[in-house]
Amino acid sequence: MTDKIKSELVAIMRELRFSAFLATDDDGQPVIRPMSPIVEDDLTVWLVTFSSSNKIKQLKANNRICLAFADTKSWKKEVTIFGRAEIIDDLTAKQHVWNISGESLEKYFPEGAHSPKFCLLNIQIDKVQWRCGEETVNKTYLPE
Repeated sequence: MTDKIKSELVAIMRELRFSAFLATDDDGQPVIRPMSPIVEDDLTVWLVTFSSSNKIKQLKANNRICLAFADTKSWKKEVTIFGRAEIIDDLTAKQHVWNISGESLEKYFPEGAHSPKFCLLNIQIDKVQWRCGEETVNKTYLPE
């Protein structure tokens, strides 16, 4: 992937952060829920959730995910990530994401990043499809 494409994907995902939806599997039934992914410049994608959430139970059984970002106002931008969610229990990684989240996670986790309720997911990307502007066909990126 070129740096230009990576930058385009990161910009779209950051812009559409609050219009993102995660699909997991619940014993053969897709389950979709809104999420607010944290996307780093190198295309590392993080999700924060509660350790007791149903999605964690589902991901422990099947970690395959689909994460979709959509411009619901104009429908001119979208990014869909196909991959796997890895549950991260490393305190250094949790603190890093806590610091870069861009929102106040304290309202959900008053004990901070070390809270047992704070669960961090790292999305391992298998494939990305996206489009931007007037394009009608998605472009595809497959990691090396």
